[in-house]
Amino acid sequence: YHNAVRLTLADGADFDRVRAGVEQLSAVRTTESDREHRSITAIADDDVKDAATWRQVSDLVAAEGWTVSSLELEAGRLDEVFRQITTGAEA
Repeated sequence: YHNAVRLTLADGADFDRVRAGVEQLSAVRTTESDREHRSITAIADDDVKDAATWRQVSDLVAAEGWTVSSLELEAGRLDEVFRQITTGAEA
């Protein structure tokens, strides 16, 4: 299963700019966005360790000076686990 890093933006941060920046990171396969809750989840590429994803996202946040209210590592995404259980696929 994949590891992911979720960041929640503080008021005033440019949601679209942050999402675009996170999507460009080499460790990130895709992102999931929740504009209403101001959160962006960076889902790691299959061969990327969670520490690399965490480091890339946190370094980008610091370099860009973005204001975030939380930055969390989510191990074992539920959707990936469900897919593995129901299809027998390796997630």
